[in-house]
Amino acid sequence: MGFAGASIERIARAAGLTRSAVYRRHGDKRQLFDHVLRLQIAQLEAQADAAILPSDDPLVALRRTAEAYCRFVTSPTAIDLQRIVIWGASAAMRKEMSAIPSLPSELADQVDRRIASAQAAGMLKPAPIDLWRTALLRLVTEGPRWQALTSAEPWTETRIREDFDRMWDIFIAMAGT
Repeated sequence: MGFAGASIERIARAAGLTRSAVYRRHGDKRQLFDHVLRLQIAQLEAQADAAILPSDDPLVALRRTAEAYCRFVTSPTAIDLQRIVIWGASAAMRKEMSAIPSLPSELADQVDRRIASAQAAGMLKPAPIDLWRTALLRLVTEGPRWQALTSAEPWTETRIREDFDRMWDIFIAMAGT
């Protein structure tokens, strides 16, 4: 259904409100979408930030941060937001699509700092940090994310863990010293 198929009347009914109450509070459908999108992104970012546990070992810290990112992009909320954007991918939706971060800024900063720490400790080959960030995050998330997007069933915790472990090993084989 996506953005184009949603109606304020159907949204109001699902929320137990009147159409006029929705219009008074949020204006039109686009403003309501913007509001919900901002709330969901903030919630996902908070969950990802909370999932990062500190460690003295730079590779353990990097792995935990990558796991938090994997959980971020495969969470039901993130998958639903991605589906809405994909279904509504039109010229009118470009603004909304650009509002969805590919990576929460705090999480991106954590990944970059942890890659730099691992490089400084001699645990990762010297290379531009953005190269390692892109390689790592694509490896550990693309399979589970696309599976969750294209399947009626999200990946199970066990399957996400197995896929993450396999892709982490590939990253370390490629980037490690």
